[in-house]
Amino acid sequence: MDFVADQLFTGEKLRALTILDIFTRQSTEIGIGLCYKSLDVVESLERAIQVYMESLKLYAWIMAQNSLLRPLICGPIAVV
Repeated sequence: MDFVADQLFTGEKLRALTILDIFTRQSTEIGIGLCYKSLDVVESLERAIQVYMESLKLYAWIMAQNSLLRPLICGPIAVV
């Protein structure tokens, strides 16, 4: 999580909050505003968590589908 700041040609300050997943290098949230208050940071973090949880659910579903198809593709797994 990091703030990036810049100034517009009109003199207004522009702030951006970037939230990154370091492991996947995926940007889960980029919040932009002229005034970024603590409530805005909390809302951005909640949205980032929601996006991250949805991607975890999708990953779990894909893994479950692959484990269901594995015996059909690879044949039965023998336990020795």
